[in-house]
Amino acid sequence: MKIKAPAKLNLSLEIMGKRPDGYHDISSIFQTVSLFDSIDVQAADEIYLNTPGFNLPFTENIIYKTALEMRRKYGVANGARIVLEKGIFPPKTILLVESVSRLTRDTQKEGLRLL
Repeated sequence: MKIKAPAKLNLSLEIMGKRPDGYHDISSIFQTVSLFDSIDVQAADEIYLNTPGFNLPFTENIIYKTALEMRRKYGVANGARIVLEKGIFPPKTILLVESVSRLTRDTQKEGLRLL
């Protein structure tokens, strides 16, 4: 099964509190955008997560953690082979692009030029 996971742009995000499981309750207003990750899931004996082109530690990934939790919660013995093809920039990359863009605009306002 292959699905698209759309990106979203948070227009408003408020952290309401921390839950006992370590995650946070939030209040958010968001808009989907035309970027997406592609997730392919196939039956397997164990849970595997592959992220081609990205060196992501799969045991720290929320997709992997969710698969483990679903397996535990529903008593499923089998696993899944999951392939995550990234089409959405990681947040740090987006922040870098925004910073360079802001720096470029600011220097142009001041009559400076970036080399």
